[in-house]
Parts: sequence; structure tokens; C-alpha cells
Amino acid sequence: MNISILTQVDADALRATVFHGLIAPTECGALIEIARACEAKASVCDSDTGAVRVDAVRSNNMSWVDNDHPLVRSLNQRIAALTGIPLENQEPLQVLHYRPSEEYVPHHDAFTPGNQQLEHGGNRIATVILYLNFVPVGGGTFFPEMDMRVFPHAGLGLFFRSVKDGQVLQKSLHAGEPVLQGEKWIATKWIRERAYV
Repeated sequence: MNISILTQVDADALRATVFHGLIAPTECGALIEIARACEAKASVCDSDTGAVRVDAVRSNNMSWVDNDHPLVRSLNQRIAALTGIPLENQEPLQVLHYRPSEEYVPHHDAFTPGNQQLEHGGNRIATVILYLNFVPVGGGTFFPEMDMRVFPHAGLGLFFRSVKDGQVLQKSLHAGEPVLQGEKWIATKWIRERAYV
């Protein structure tokens, strides 16, 4: 694993890091094909209650890919090595597919106190996003509190923290901006405080 750190922003412990080299271009294409076979309308997990539902705030498709697939298993191990957070703290890998005009409005990945999702390994303390293709126009990951934007390019990755000392980091607020031309494929890994169950 030959990872290059391209940018790092350490704003209030967010530690947003843009990197390259965790996933190869051929693996990006292979993961898209795996996900394409099982994609469905994307849902959201309510940050207050934990209820899972389809909602207009997220207009794309998603796939829960098989964690036992050799490529997915390898990526999970690489993410654990990159972040230094144990493999068992990872939620399953989710692949997201955005077509023109589709987006995910600004949101936090972490949950608020009392959310039933906290029973499954505590809060989401960190996120890794892997960009699987190039998007000609739009589709950036935007952090409005920091005026920071990451544009999708195949093989690029983004790591950021969501929680510090039990508190959700406000600066982790982010959006998947509308795709204006082409389509966007990303793989998202949410990482919990403890083993995910």
C-alpha cells in the first residue's frame, strides 16, 4: 500500500485528509461493477432516532456490497491500516451512485445522544470516502463550515473524524453536491467507537 497524502486540514480535531493510493484504478472499476448488480434507492439513517428511511435529502442509489468478496475484504483491511482503527469497528462498505442532479444535502455522519444506532458499537467517529471515478462537473464533497471541497477523481480518498471526546464535530458537516455532468461512484466506510454489531 503506497499512500500519498495530498492535503490535510486539522480544524478542531476534524483531521480531514485527502489521499491517493488506497485503491487502484482497476479496483475502482471492479467495485463499481460489484455494486451495480445490487444497487437500490438510497436511504438515510436519522441522526436523532436511528430510523432508516428513504428521504428527499439523499436522491441517489446505493449498494451494500458483500463483505466476503476478496476485493471488499482487502479494502476493509487497508482502511483499518490507514486509520489505525480496528477492523471490527467498521460498518459494511456502502457504494453510492449519483446520476445528474442527484445529491446528498449537508449532514453529519455521527449520531446525536439517545439514537438507537448507538447500540451497534457507539457513535460513528470517522468516515473514509473512496472516489471510484472522475466526475466532469459537480459532485464534490463540500464542508460548508470550512469552505473545503474535494472533487471526485478515481483513486482519490478522503478521511475525516466526526466525533471528539464524545461530541459531534460541527465542522464535519458535509454534503455530496449535485452531479452536473456524468455520474459519480463513491465507496463510503463509517467507523464506530467500538466493535460494530
